[in-house]
Amino acid sequence: MTARVYCSLIAFLSGLSGYLSITDATVSFPTMVAGFCPMTLTVVPSRRGCFTDGDCSGGDKCCIFESGPVCVPPVSMTFPTMVAGFCPMKLTVVPSRQGCFTDGDCSGGDKCCIFESGPVCVPPVSMDRIIQQSVMKPGLCPPPTSGRSCTTSCNSDSDCPNNEKCCSNGCEHYCTAPYTVKPGLCPKPKNIHACAESCFHDGQCPDTQKCCPTTCGHACSEPHGQGNVFRQVIVEAEAVLEVEA
Repeated sequence: MTARVYCSLIAFLSGLSGYLSITDATVSFPTMVAGFCPMTLTVVPSRRGCFTDGDCSGGDKCCIFESGPVCVPPVSMTFPTMVAGFCPMKLTVVPSRQGCFTDGDCSGGDKCCIFESGPVCVPPVSMDRIIQQSVMKPGLCPPPTSGRSCTTSCNSDSDCPNNEKCCSNGCEHYCTAPYTVKPGLCPKPKNIHACAESCFHDGQCPDTQKCCPTTCGHACSEPHGQGNVFRQVIVEAEAVLEVEA
């Protein structure tokens, strides 16, 4: 065997030995613990400082927080509890709980709903109810007046019969006919001994009658003439001032 052939054989055997040693080697990957890292650090870490889950013991994961990487118990992927139904447009009931983040914080089938006063737990409503609450009847509410009780008889116009609207009386809400100024002028205030507010605006009076001042309150009366609306307002204001004087 010549020296050249001998050298070639030695080189071949060396390459084959290297190939076999590479194929016999196993490729290792970092240890992965099942589960997910929690959003916030709420427990005492079992170890401070780690690079992979393999650096942690007892089934903990290596998680990174603002304070740095630590070993903590993993959490499962959970989704917030969703209660069927919708949040009402207005807060009309006493909440079962003040303060919540998700429906899961509420009990008894209530939902976590946000109002001006903050998030609270209240019973859900249907989509039909949401649509009803959003319906507004034509017309305007009369100005709030004193002398009415602070009791709520409606929450939206849909709670009121016929063409009545749900209006504020300065304390709560009640059903009333929309604010109306009918044609005609109020007669001179009648001398009525019993003080009473039987009406607050023309819309609460039947047919062509207007809500006119009396010597002690307001009552529905037949108008005189068909004057200009602005003139009517002036005359009625003068009548009120005359009564008060």
